[in-house]
Amino acid sequence: MFWLVPQPEGGAGVCRPFEATQATQGPEGWIEPVRAVREDADGNSYVQHEDGHSETIPDPGPAPFRRVRFEYRYSEMRVELASPRGLVGLNNGLLANCTQTFEVSELPWFATEAACDAAASSREPLDLGACAESVLGFPAHDHARDRLGPVLARGGQLYELGHGPDGPRCRRWRFVPPADSRDAGQMIHLERAENARTRVSYQYTYGGRILGMAGPYSQTWVDGRRTSSGGLLCAENYYVHHPSAEYASVGGVRWYYRAADCERAMEDPDVYAGRGGC
Repeated sequence: MFWLVPQPEGGAGVCRPFEATQATQGPEGWIEPVRAVREDADGNSYVQHEDGHSETIPDPGPAPFRRVRFEYRYSEMRVELASPRGLVGLNNGLLANCTQTFEVSELPWFATEAACDAAASSREPLDLGACAESVLGFPAHDHARDRLGPVLARGGQLYELGHGPDGPRCRRWRFVPPADSRDAGQMIHLERAENARTRVSYQYTYGGRILGMAGPYSQTWVDGRRTSSGGLLCAENYYVHHPSAEYASVGGVRWYYRAADCERAMEDPDVYAGRGGC
């Protein structure tokens, strides 16, 4: 199918070929660009063809839709796109913990490229809503200064703007760096409510614009006595980029360097607070 998709710099939409792969069971699967451009370990761009051979090509510059893969769920009336991922080097990184639902009758997708091109001047491109900031901001290379790396390497704290039971909230995470390059570090969040205390932790690794997280593991104490503990076997890679000196975007979720900046953003209705993930 051909989708009319927005361009990062704005303006008229452009037509791009996508293909859908159904999961083993149920009306769900993955949608991704046809002949997606990839990068090898040295940063060279190449295309993987259907017969298995690869073709090295010049770096075409930022073109986010060429590498973004969505999960989808389909019903007779609606299509839900979620969890866009992009290839960063040899790893797939989650770009956003977001879900966007579309009415099938309103989707700007077409059976042929000619039909898509004919409609491009009169139809609005796909509106990615909450997913747009992360997907459209997915470049071939991120040349901005990496402010996150030093915090993770030396230890420190960051403030995640996420969703809590009552809406957006800032969660403080403390980072304990790994003992050496072969180990994983720990990120720890403490919550207190009356006489209860809960400690949530993940293991993390970081490098090449990819943050790997595994967990969570949680322990709860009530009146000083441990009442529960347990963990989840969940692991995810998150694509990290640096759109601002105030925060890093980790899988589309803003991690602020200062509590005041996070709290100010929490009151901004135009700032998306992340959901989901491990």
